[in-house]
Amino acid sequence: FAQSEKYGRVKSILASYPVNLPPDPAGSLARGEFSDWLADSCHPISFLLAVGGRVKTVQATQGPLGNSVCILEFENGALGILHGATGPDLPVENYSVYGDNWDLQIRNTDTVILNRGIPFELGRTESFTVPGEEYGSIVWRPQNCKATLENKALFVQGMYAEMKHFCDCVLEGKPATRGTLEFAIQVCRVSEAAMRSCGQKIPVNP
Repeated sequence: FAQSEKYGRVKSILASYPVNLPPDPAGSLARGEFSDWLADSCHPISFLLAVGGRVKTVQATQGPLGNSVCILEFENGALGILHGATGPDLPVENYSVYGDNWDLQIRNTDTVILNRGIPFELGRTESFTVPGEEYGSIVWRPQNCKATLENKALFVQGMYAEMKHFCDCVLEGKPATRGTLEFAIQVCRVSEAAMRSCGQKIPVNP
């Protein structure tokens, strides 16, 4: 969707996920210490890269309360922000993708909202329910009252689709195009660049 000709380019992406850099992130990385950042940041960073593409630079900063924000500058000019949103256990994962005349929101992995806006004239438009089907918002969410496949956690959380893509590629004798080792390396490089940033803009090595 984000790369479709109909809706055009992505300009910015916001990821909200309960993960923050450890204290002394650069030192922790140099010492090879385990941290929640290394274990969990791969989830939101994978989304950011899947939508935004290859990353040019990373800049991460920490607040005095332990919270952190990570800014990704993509090679195509788009910007991404990973907000370490600590708080209650649920919901934990939210994304917003912004284009020229639209935005797409994914809330807690089970609700997708496409906002397309409406034509309006400031001070004159009288209704937000404009005629036609090309404007306004579209919402997709599971029908939890039905025990059908698309409503189960294996499908809602994407695990089925990931495994199906891999198995289909094996059966067809062609290389996988999603979740590749190259993509995993890109995710690791972005994650490590954030730990080395210390508030400075760090280039992501090709």
